[in-house]
Amino acid sequence: MTTGSTNFSLTTANADKGVTVVHIDGDIDAHTTKILQAKFGELYKTKHYKLIIDMAKVGYMSSSGASLLIVAQGQARENAGDVVLLNVNASVTQVMDLLGLTPLFVIAPNKAAAMSAFQ
Repeated sequence: MTTGSTNFSLTTANADKGVTVVHIDGDIDAHTTKILQAKFGELYKTKHYKLIIDMAKVGYMSSSGASLLIVAQGQARENAGDVVLLNVNASVTQVMDLLGLTPLFVIAPNKAAAMSAFQ
């Protein structure tokens, strides 16, 4: 499934072990977090609580995006799932470091490492 606006799109794909991969293309800011929040809501309604967020095409993430990831992770963990971040670039890592969030997430360099977080 793809959801998009001019410079932002989401694609989801099912992986093994009940894991859903959310591919994000574009910046995560105050405007696009609403789109991402709606997608998390759809996934959680259908009992998809094991998420890999592929951020390979995310150039920037604001503090509102980071806040959304914390909320999404909490909801996932309350339902025996988790949110694993994949392909996080230096810009996004810097925001997470500044906010003290890096230790709170599994950040995987590749899909195999991300999938292993769910074993």
